Amino acid sequence: MINQKIITNIEEWKNKDLSQFCLKECVNSCCIGWKQIQMNKSQLKEIYGIPKNKPIPLMTTYFGIRNGEELYNVETDKQMRCKGYDTKTKLCKIQHNKPQECKNFPIKIEEDSILLYDSCTISRTKNFVLGKLIGIAKLNNYNLYINFESGKRTCLHQRY
Repeated sequence: MINQKIITNIEEWKNKDLSQFCLKECVNSCCIGWKQIQMNKSQLKEIYGIPKNKPIPLMTTYFGIRNGEELYNVETDKQMRCKGYDTKTKLCKIQHNKPQECKNFPIKIEEDSILLYDSCTISRTKNFVLGKLIGIAKLNNYNLYINFESGKRTCLHQRY
């Protein structure tokens, strides 16, 4: 079972430290580089500007139901950017209603480990935000790993 304290610590870290880093230094790896993103109906309709009474567009495929909610796979554009990514502001167009996988990024919490996806900018260099995350992991007796797309993991406690 995942410790509730680690979840709270990670959410505080995301809201305070990670969000500031993302706005100032990020290369938007969470919004760019994916082939598809899962969204619910309201997120799809908001991004595409589709009225509530109109059907879901054909450029999506039905994924299934998770937590009682229908999800769809949405293909990204030719530059592999999410349709919700605003190139001018470099923010999500539906920040208030963004998909769950986007809210979770760049972290996955397991029973005794925190996985930081290698596609996130903070995983690539030693920086203050990463240092705070390492501190959270140590404080809660969790291991912190960089999780590579290949499935390989590197423990950050050994690197920093």
